[in-house]
Amino acid sequence: MGPQDISQTGMILLGAALSLIWAGVIMVIYSIHMRRQTIDRRIGLISPKATVKSAEPNLEVAIGKAKAAHDLPSGMTEREQHELLRIFTRWKVPQGYAMQAYAATRVLSVVLLASLTFFAFSYLPAIGGNALIHYLLAMAFGVMGWILPHYVIQKLAAHRAMTAARGLPDALELLVICVEVGLALEDSIKRAAAELQHTNPDLAEELYLTSADLEILPSQDQALANLAARLEVPSVRSVVSTLTQTLRYGTPLVNALRLVASELRNTSLIEMEERANKLPTLMTLPMILFIMPTIFLVVGGPAALRLVDTFFK
Repeated sequence: MGPQDISQTGMILLGAALSLIWAGVIMVIYSIHMRRQTIDRRIGLISPKATVKSAEPNLEVAIGKAKAAHDLPSGMTEREQHELLRIFTRWKVPQGYAMQAYAATRVLSVVLLASLTFFAFSYLPAIGGNALIHYLLAMAFGVMGWILPHYVIQKLAAHRAMTAARGLPDALELLVICVEVGLALEDSIKRAAAELQHTNPDLAEELYLTSADLEILPSQDQALANLAARLEVPSVRSVVSTLTQTLRYGTPLVNALRLVASELRNTSLIEMEERANKLPTLMTLPMILFIMPTIFLVVGGPAALRLVDTFFK
């Protein structure tokens, strides 16, 4: 092994060591930050309240969010926290260790991307001898690795919320049928969730959680507000607002559900018409790139061949 090979191996080991040290520093800073937030949250829970009336809403919020808290990162919305818990539950990770598993995933992503980037660019002949560029690229991809897990969870949560919102008109029509036959709101939501289990499992899961909240929480408004917070979709917020006002003022529930279902149907039809009207514009670029050259080739190809045979004989 020559001196050049030894120096190259040393540079690789040095880069790997620096990447690990950098990831460790990020992990320590992140742990300190999350521990501080956890301490502040616990101090807020045990701090004395001024009156009993002001303590009751905080108790309802604590009960309603007990299944989604677990010291998760505060930078996430409740929808993203719920999606994170679903992912780790699917991976057989206890919910109490969700924050540690999430932090470990981000650190592992940083180390993998930074190390792979450093090793990959070390063997490129164009920049193989410039170690500074290797370190800068490794740091850049390490930052991308730190952001990537949160970005994936955000996109998965948004996709799941939109999938659940698309099945909301069907769920409301099922609720209308269940309420008309005399079932309570909790039983109606549970029955609708059972019927939607195969067609829209995401919405069925949210309805099951809402039914459990309605049975456990002392306030039906808080249970419905939890549904809106988990999905964060305008149509769901509209339905929750209508149901909350109906339950609060005692207006007929069937009429409110039927009205909201009709509005959602009309809204979905309008959105479908808008997407259909956008299709000609969206098809213009693929037509120019893929269809028009083929047409020109078929129409002008024989004439071009005849010209070639005439002038180049």
